[in-house]
Amino acid sequence: MAAVPRTRRGIRYAPAVSDDDLLPLDDPEVYRALGDMLIAITEAEKLLGRVHTLAVGIGAYGMLEHLDSELFWKVRAAGDHLRDILDVERVHGGYT
Repeated sequence: MAAVPRTRRGIRYAPAVSDDDLLPLDDPEVYRALGDMLIAITEAEKLLGRVHTLAVGIGAYGMLEHLDSELFWKVRAAGDHLRDILDVERVHGGYT
């Protein structure tokens, strides 16, 4: 039976079951690709944090308006989503 899109206030939402629930995690290639994605997203979080620190250091407050937008939180949410799929915990600290 196909999942029916949910609606609220006329907006159609994705079905309750996402494509991620259907990923073949027993396939080493899929698992490796997910791991590579997680590594890249973790690096992106680190780089965004570093750019933010550098911008504060030189007083580039116009740049901070862009960095303090939803971008960082979307990257972090994507990383958390991958961690949930891979069933791993976020490692705190260790940033250089």
